[in-house]
Amino acid sequence: MGAVVEDKPDSAALCRNYGVLLGTTERSDTRGDFDTEKLERQRAARKLGEKREVAWHAYDDASRDIDRQKDPLLDEIGRRPERALSRRRCSRCGGG
Repeated sequence: MGAVVEDKPDSAALCRNYGVLLGTTERSDTRGDFDTEKLERQRAARKLGEKREVAWHAYDDASRDIDRQKDPLLDEIGRRPERALSRRRCSRCGGG
């Protein structure tokens, strides 16, 4: 007997034929839509993350600015009772 040479079909053709048999050829379109939607959602999530970072930096800067303003005010308020007490003492003892 002579040697029989079989032609091997390429794997892409086998996949297409198998997909047709299983009725899954439309799945690739669905998968593409899913991938597109997934990418859009990832972009939207990234944009939200960027907005969150900007908002956080603005909040942090405002918080530091408030602390810078608050500290001198608290120091001044803390000194007020000392002044009031010293005035009272002077007025009580009659000294001046």
